Amino acid sequence: MKEASKTTKLIVAAVTVAMILLPLIHSGGSVTAVIGFLVPFVTTVAILAIIAIGLNVQWGYTGIFNFGVVGFFMVGAFVAAIVTKSPADSEFVQYVGGFGDRLAFLPFLDSREWLPFIFGVLAAALASCTAVTMEMYAERKGWNVDGLEVDCRYSPAERGSPTRFELVLRIPAHLGEEQIERLRVIAAKCPVHRTLEGEVAFDEQVELV
Repeated sequence: MKEASKTTKLIVAAVTVAMILLPLIHSGGSVTAVIGFLVPFVTTVAILAIIAIGLNVQWGYTGIFNFGVVGFFMVGAFVAAIVTKSPADSEFVQYVGGFGDRLAFLPFLDSREWLPFIFGVLAAALASCTAVTMEMYAERKGWNVDGLEVDCRYSPAERGSPTRFELVLRIPAHLGEEQIERLRVIAAKCPVHRTLEGEVAFDEQVELV
């Protein structure tokens, strides 16, 4: 037991030294570069360690398989990506949201960069739902649709004009005209598409607390 503990300590010490020396040598002796490497690395290791411990307690000790841990990890990953992502250029902002500079009403939060992304989630939901619907139909028909892609551009409603979703369906060229036309029809039947296309009613209530 003592021998194993000693070996473990030596391995940890060797890995720690390597993690410091490698970025230090690669950056020409820059301490800032070492810190810039270690902080995200250690943070990632800590996050994965928490997930592993949680799964070990639930699945390893109790035998209960729980997707909740993975779900929380997914939500946290998306939130972290949105909050920490680098500023988007104008083309990206236009692609995912279509609002551009018009949402820059909170300059201290630099909302011009991240608010369009939040609204762009709606376009992403439509694109992903359309792709999944087409793939499920093609799989049921036995068609090979490898490489199928769906892009969506979202233009917000302006006075006198409706909200516009521009869908681009990239369908493999080896499919026949009848198959392509059928996939185009099926694409419009995805749940998100039908919800946005149909009439929407809002029931608003006020509750005093």
